[in-house]
Amino acid sequence: MNGQRQRSLSDSGPRDESPQSNGQNEMSGEGDREGMSPDLLSDTPPVPPRRRDRKRHTPPRPISNGLPPTPKVHMGACFSKVFNGCPLRIHCTASWIHPDTRDQHLLIAAEEGIYNLNLNELHETAIDQLYPRRTIWMYVIKDVLMSLSGKTPQLYRHDLLAMQSKQTHRFSLHMNKIPERLVPRKFALTTKVPDTKGCTKCCVGRNPYNGYKYLCGAMPTGIFLMQWYDPLNKFMLLKHFDCTLPTPLNVFEIIITPEMEYPMVCVSVKQPYQQNKLKLDLINMNSGASWFHSDELEDMDGSATVIPRRENLHVINVTQLEKMQY
Repeated sequence: MNGQRQRSLSDSGPRDESPQSNGQNEMSGEGDREGMSPDLLSDTPPVPPRRRDRKRHTPPRPISNGLPPTPKVHMGACFSKVFNGCPLRIHCTASWIHPDTRDQHLLIAAEEGIYNLNLNELHETAIDQLYPRRTIWMYVIKDVLMSLSGKTPQLYRHDLLAMQSKQTHRFSLHMNKIPERLVPRKFALTTKVPDTKGCTKCCVGRNPYNGYKYLCGAMPTGIFLMQWYDPLNKFMLLKHFDCTLPTPLNVFEIIITPEMEYPMVCVSVKQPYQQNKLKLDLINMNSGASWFHSDELEDMDGSATVIPRRENLHVINVTQLEKMQY
């Protein structure tokens, strides 16, 4: 009794238990208690994942606000009807996307002038006239519209952003209320390109080897060549060649070659004596030489006494693909 602890009934178990076995027994006991606890999570829905674990399916931002993109299929779904009963006598069209609103605009060149149709506002069933003169050709580059306009066609440059707003920072009145001849050239919405009066056809091409963009125009006395200049945001005149062009001029397209700095211009297409070939009449803008194929004897065997004349084919369009494939 003296200094000794009395054993109770609960302490009368075997004496060979170690601390490690006691710890294991405690863990197993806790596991038994957990197994005996009621299952409260069996009927509840699973816990949603954290926000960072969720996969966001954000649709991509559309390139433009207008007509839906054309499905990439082999046949069908190539055209979309915009409106019925158009009274305009249309020569050509062009597309432009407003850099701020991302609205897609359809530009129409007609006998009555240049018209604009916002494809994101078709519900308004109206088109706006941007320029009142007859226009037969258009090309859009970096919010700038180049056109052949007027009764006697001449090359024009139009500022599309200013024409859309119809107002500049320096004038409080709308620009369409100010006579065109009174507007300073710096603030004019439309300007004439000098020395291009009488231009009948224009074509634009990009050199894939250096990235330069060229504009060629057919004049009664020859061809002029211009190049796009980014700092001034306009085409600059490079060269003018005096030459005689076919009449009528049905074909006028730029041809790019890797070994030449400036493009060549195709002005007609002929059918040679071989039925599976075509010959292009080209004007070399690098030297001004006319590469017209007048060498009929090359295709003859030398026995013919009469050389037939090869007429120009009635070609609607000539398009350069890759590596000089036509």
